[in-house]
Amino acid sequence: MPVVWILGDQLVDPHPALAHAEAGAGRVVMIESDARLRTLPYHRKKLVLLLSAMRHYAEMLRGRGWRVEYLQTPTYDAALDGLGDGPVITMAASGRGARALQRRRGMQVLPNTQMLTGRFDPYPTPDNERRYLFEHFYRQMRTH
Repeated sequence: MPVVWILGDQLVDPHPALAHAEAGAGRVVMIESDARLRTLPYHRKKLVLLLSAMRHYAEMLRGRGWRVEYLQTPTYDAALDGLGDGPVITMAASGRGARALQRRRGMQVLPNTQMLTGRFDPYPTPDNERRYLFEHFYRQMRTH
């Protein structure tokens, strides 16, 4: 049975990883990692907002029939170690550290749908100019 891991900054509806598991058949895991929360210089009010949003998202999914495990652990690894050997499906993390964790753990990583362009999508391609300005990129993206 697949496990869907939804990160705290990926509270989108619909979430692409949920499409790979059927409600009631798959498990959804959301993790509050003490180490992650301490690493980022969050203002206390922003932290309250982030955690509240995660908990409300978990309740929304439960209301739709998903089995949601909301874990509060010292690290992501501590939570992921307790999930068992089944496949873990997740959306690509926006941060480098979380992406490295996803690769190291061999998760099925889906493209991040929160960005306008893909991570390695070179569109639009730079001209053979000596310098490439973001102004050109933005202009081409608006045209696209």
